[in-house]
Amino acid sequence: MLDRHVFLAVPLFLVLGVFTAALISAAFLSFLPYAPPPDLVGKTPSLENYAHFLSDQYYLRSISNTFRISLESALLAIILSFPIGYRLSRRVSARFRKIILGIVVSSMFVSAIVRAFSFVLILSASGAVSFILLRLGAIDKPVSLLYNDLAVIVGITSFLVPYGILTMAAGLSRVRLEFEEAARSLGADNLQVFRRVILPLSIPAICTTLSLLFALATAAFVAPLVLGGGIVPFATVDVYRSTLELVDLPTASTVSMVFTGLALSAVLAFDKILMRGSVRLQVE
Repeated sequence: MLDRHVFLAVPLFLVLGVFTAALISAAFLSFLPYAPPPDLVGKTPSLENYAHFLSDQYYLRSISNTFRISLESALLAIILSFPIGYRLSRRVSARFRKIILGIVVSSMFVSAIVRAFSFVLILSASGAVSFILLRLGAIDKPVSLLYNDLAVIVGITSFLVPYGILTMAAGLSRVRLEFEEAARSLGADNLQVFRRVILPLSIPAICTTLSLLFALATAAFVAPLVLGGGIVPFATVDVYRSTLELVDLPTASTVSMVFTGLALSAVLAFDKILMRGSVRLQVE
């Protein structure tokens, strides 16, 4: 038993060690000033980077925009994944379950780059969406739907839905089918069963899934970069630009530390608020 615990603990502490070391390095660099090449980093620690971050309207708007897009994407992914997750959690044939799970899992193996560029083709002025709108008479000329918040939300949501389906199915499997059958036997229709039985009992699963999807959305990079085209402010893109384009490691570290702290705090607060609300809803 001891050998098994050691076998599991070694990779765990290795991963945690690498993550902690990277976080400490970023935190240390965030207090150092920028220096021209070849040094890149100064030697005198200060709070100047954080003061600049908090006084720069672009960075504040970028953080705000990141949280808004992430929340909207997570909510949209919840709406899309709930029906499939609910269906998988109920009594379905083994063949149907294998087909759906196969599709969901296989979609997770599609490269983020491939997924993003597929949406570039779909949302461009010559893409499928513009063609359909033209045929319906909704627009007079081809319109590109790229390089805006909507395109980024679509890209992030497509990435989140498979995770939402799997997490939702696991959470909803704990909701007993007997409760729904009892409600129907008492004369409740499908809408009443959903509103009074399924939805309240699904709140814990929804809260857990929403917190996970929000955390994943805040870390999205390819969709904001490709579908946002550098126009849509997003924190991960700012870190990329500061690191590779501007080679400003202190600024990149500062943005990373502030964003990581805010994102972690938001997820914890968000989860606590949702779970408290779910308890009240279930009591009512």
